[in-house]
Amino acid sequence: MSAGFLVASLVQIALGIAVPLALARALAARTRVRWGSFGLGALVFGLSQAVHIPLNAALGPALTPPILALGPWWGTIASSAFLGLSAGVCEEVARHVFFRFALGRRGRDEGLMVGLGHGGIESILFGGLLVFWSLAQLVALERIGPAGLGLGPEETALVEAQLATLHDMGWWMPLVGAAERLMVLPFHLSASMLVVYGVVTRRAWCLP
Repeated sequence: MSAGFLVASLVQIALGIAVPLALARALAARTRVRWGSFGLGALVFGLSQAVHIPLNAALGPALTPPILALGPWWGTIASSAFLGLSAGVCEEVARHVFFRFALGRRGRDEGLMVGLGHGGIESILFGGLLVFWSLAQLVALERIGPAGLGLGPEETALVEAQLATLHDMGWWMPLVGAAERLMVLPFHLSASMLVVYGVVTRRAWCLP
């Protein structure tokens, strides 16, 4: 593993965890909003995933063959679009129900903190902790080598091929992952504001 890839991975971990927490802390310091709303936003994210993940698992067998038939370029675009759409619908429905029945008229600052919790927990889990765990496993694998795993010949060859692909990857790729993960924050913030506005004014047309 190159030193550049390791540093970029550590930067992704730091950004994925620190940025949402720093934004939430700054908002809590400037307003009367409490950290509990950050946790509530994280709860909404978890509830949405409880629908999103089984939905993708159910639709996956039917959608995988046509997506693979599109080839690597268009197949990747189609798969990403499907995942984004299904996740977005599940999350926004969960958030709308949550604001409608739990938060009521608590206002803009409360909605901002819930939005930070919603997008922030996603960044922390996938941009921070998951990358940290993957990096730790990769470092351990680099030390013992694929042969030390005690796998069969086919499994060992597969691990070696995956390691070779990782070594050929640009050192800056983790930074792309960090940027992608942090982009969920403004999306969740703006979506939360639309939902808050719709709940407060009771104008259903403005809801995502």
